[in-house]
Amino acid sequence: MSDEGLIVNAGDIDYASIGEGYWSQMNVPVGVRATYYYSSYYDTGSLSKVIRKEEGIESYSLRLKELIDMVLASTGAGKVIIVAHSMGGLVSRNYLLLFGDEKVDRLILIATPNQGVIGGTEQFCSWLGDKRACEDMSSESVFMKRLENFVPSIPVHTIIGTGCNTWGEDGDEIVQTHSSELAYATNHYVAGRCNQLPAVFHSELLNPEKYPQVYDVLKEIIWGRQETFVEP
Repeated sequence: MSDEGLIVNAGDIDYASIGEGYWSQMNVPVGVRATYYYSSYYDTGSLSKVIRKEEGIESYSLRLKELIDMVLASTGAGKVIIVAHSMGGLVSRNYLLLFGDEKVDRLILIATPNQGVIGGTEQFCSWLGDKRACEDMSSESVFMKRLENFVPSIPVHTIIGTGCNTWGEDGDEIVQTHSSELAYATNHYVAGRCNQLPAVFHSELLNPEKYPQVYDVLKEIIWGRQETFVEP
């Protein structure tokens, strides 16, 4: 989105080391690609970081809060726009459930299993990712039932991949279409190309060269207002 006048960070940045209000001096919108997999701790007086991918969605939501607070302090903005992919959407929805939406202007979910995962995705999830998070994402989990009953008061948009056989139903090869849909959200649909191994449509939705329509939808949603956006 740098072509649209948006400053997007590249590479690894320790946001905690950026001075308060530093990015606000640029006087342009700022986009931040962040990860909730980093955990910080103090070791002999210095701040150290370690990658943790086995703590579940609740822990990731706490780290997302830290990231949002740091980004707001660095930009001087009052709110962020969250753009989240896959499980990151559940982390973001849980953040809103735990901490409210006072610091979030809009939420955009790309290929998120909003109704949980089933079939082969659930069966093989723990082989590829965080076992605790996979348990949380199960369609019958307590976590998903709790999230199901929460409706944010801010605008929510979903971008959903369609057209591929996903465990016997339509979807993006990982998440079924009906699982990504939310009754209270504005749902956007993008038809994809299937069986393009080693790539998977679910992940390729983030590739603007292959699916520029996703990029167009993002611009349509975001560009109405100059805010900071965070991509977990």
